[in-house]
Amino acid sequence: MWNKIKTFFFAPPEEEQVVEVNEHGEQKAVDPQKRGFELFAKILAVLVALGLWVYVVSTNTTSEERDFNLVAVTCQGEDALRTQRGLIVQSISIDTLNVTVMGSRQQVRALTADQVKAYVSLSDIQTADEYQRTVYIDVPSGITVVSQSVQQVVVSVDSPTVKEFPITTDNLSLRGWSLAEGYFFGSTELNIDKLTLEGPTRALEKVADIQLRTDVIGAADGTFSVTATPYLLDAEGNVLTDNRINIQEKNQVEARIEVLKSKTVPLTVAGKYGYLTADQVRVTPSTVVITGDPKAVDAVDALLLGEVDETTLKGDEKRNYAVKADGLSVTDGNGQAVSAADAQFLLHDLPTRTVEGVVVWRGEQIAGTVSVTVRAVGADAAAQMQALQAGQIAVYSDLTADEGDTSAMTVVFSEFFRGAVYVIGLDGYQAGAPKVEDDLPKIDPPVVDEAPETIPPTTVEQSTEAAG
Repeated sequence: MWNKIKTFFFAPPEEEQVVEVNEHGEQKAVDPQKRGFELFAKILAVLVALGLWVYVVSTNTTSEERDFNLVAVTCQGEDALRTQRGLIVQSISIDTLNVTVMGSRQQVRALTADQVKAYVSLSDIQTADEYQRTVYIDVPSGITVVSQSVQQVVVSVDSPTVKEFPITTDNLSLRGWSLAEGYFFGSTELNIDKLTLEGPTRALEKVADIQLRTDVIGAADGTFSVTATPYLLDAEGNVLTDNRINIQEKNQVEARIEVLKSKTVPLTVAGKYGYLTADQVRVTPSTVVITGDPKAVDAVDALLLGEVDETTLKGDEKRNYAVKADGLSVTDGNGQAVSAADAQFLLHDLPTRTVEGVVVWRGEQIAGTVSVTVRAVGADAAAQMQALQAGQIAVYSDLTADEGDTSAMTVVFSEFFRGAVYVIGLDGYQAGAPKVEDDLPKIDPPVVDEAPETIPPTTVEQSTEAAG
């Protein structure tokens, strides 16, 4: 025996080599070691196949039991009960049970919890009442029910209960929405103010609150509308998933969400003729916060309170202005509404000068003379203003106004003084042409077509026309 085994793995001496003869009569030496390995491999393959066969046979024929706990008891025919008879299951005495099943080891181990189903039949129920129902267990073919912890339950059937729940914007959850920097949610409006729930009394008693969710992910950069889905919550804030409760307006809740933007902007007052500089106007408060539609807010860089006629300012003066921004709210930095602001005009350091005997033209005729008081636009123009003489000023009187009415007179400066001074007053009108001995410069009549248009009464016009 040992000698045979050795021949499987060790070659015999050369004189013991095995010789095979093929069909053509040719002789070929056979390696006994190789031949031994081949035979061993065949024997091993047979043994493995035999082991697998034994395992499969034992698995498919050996029975095994398995327990399934807390299997839900469902009501078969509940939809027909509601639609055909107007009834619903108000309660069931026991809604879960434990089931033990048996089958082949392979089937039992592959069985999942959702394949074991427990149910009661409602097909024969016609009226509202309490019914004792047998609990049936449904399992896949080849599986046997060994035991069940509950054989029968009591099912209470009645008309559905209707309950109204008020809803407000406090119920709305805007999860999933993102806002750009500087944007925030403003007011929110709902298209309805209540939801009607229909279902079993006991189920409705578990509803403690309703949450409206806008289950959409997006970036909001302006006011938008979205459908909100109602979710029923219990007293602990957990979502109730009882499909016996029907929400009549489930797909009808629309929410309009306002998206706003805030920005701080300065308050300004403009000079009618552009003579006022920034340091000559001090506004209190100097800035405000505007809030509203993002596009409207972005379009505003400053709030203009109004326009002031510089010629009416005789010196330092304070004036009050209303603060308005169409479609926007205006507040201070603390959220308090701002409706008015004070503008302080600081003109005390600007020199003034009165030039006497300035000729007044009425058409092509000299109607008289008037005193013209001017103010330097800035401190740098003070020296230039001192050189101003009556000959560099012409005053035109409106032909339709009463002679000598200074409110209907237009003042024109020669080119050198334009932009350096402006009129703040006319007075001392004297009718009649000036006499030669008054030592006034000779002034040629102006060309009427080139004279500036007469402005509305009570206003002194600052013209850029050249003096005649």
